[in-house]
Amino acid sequence: MYRNLLFDENINANRKIFISRKDASSRTIINEDELINFLKNNNFEIVNLSEKKFIDQVKIFNSSKLIVAMHGAGLTNLLFCKTNTKVIE
Repeated sequence: MYRNLLFDENINANRKIFISRKDASSRTIINEDELINFLKNNNFEIVNLSEKKFIDQVKIFNSSKLIVAMHGAGLTNLLFCKTNTKVIE
């Protein structure tokens, strides 16, 4: 029920995003800068969830077709993805 209140079924999910942990104090990716460069060259948006309000996080996940992320609490937002969204964790 809450899921339907927060996201728009009519939004076309076409974004490719990478959830960055650059500002995290633990569980970071050693070569994240290299990974980010590779993903940017492949049309990924780099997102830092700690800088986003909850509703903005919902919109990001709801409009994404592909999500690359390290395991963590931010992936709770997968609840708001469309049915065919692909996730690489």
